Amino acid sequence: MTRILEVEGVRYQTHPDVYDPHDDTWLLAQHVATLPPGRLLDLGTGTGVVAIAGALAGHDVVATDVNPHALVLARANARLNARRVQVVRADLVRGLRLDRFDNAVMNPPYLPTAPDEHVPGWLDRAFDGGPGGVDIVARLLQEWPLDGPVLWLLASTLQRLSELDGIARQKGLSIDVVDEQAMPRERLQVLRVAPATRKG
Repeated sequence: MTRILEVEGVRYQTHPDVYDPHDDTWLLAQHVATLPPGRLLDLGTGTGVVAIAGALAGHDVVATDVNPHALVLARANARLNARRVQVVRADLVRGLRLDRFDNAVMNPPYLPTAPDEHVPGWLDRAFDGGPGGVDIVARLLQEWPLDGPVLWLLASTLQRLSELDGIARQKGLSIDVVDEQAMPRERLQVLRVAPATRKG
């Protein structure tokens, strides 16, 4: 029998090929619940708990992932919470109409990862942030349009965050820390990414 867990009012199941929710997940989920209800995009949804937290807070949610196990699990977890979450397969923002959303969120792979530190299978995509822990986020920022929704990212002080700041400035984006949580060897942060001229 599959065990059902509950944290922060979200019920969920897990899968060995999908990243289990941890402190980083719940920090982002708590932040999503504070945003004014609107159209929310959850990139790399994993178990779907951030998307579900958004749906519970009144958002109209689309959740994406490239991992097929995550897609099945996120749909099942949305049903478990009796919430409608549209789940689609996508690699970051490719094929998505970002102008349809008010906010986007992502808990990306952020661990600095050497070539010999990969884990087998789909789970590697949840952890592998490249040597500086910023490979996926750097790609996302480079593809992010200036007229896109406000982007809320989970980050860690383990990452080379200065590299992300440089990419953002070149694109005309600003990155601001809006929340953080101290951990034994790092600080988890929620970052707000938006055009440098956009306020609020």
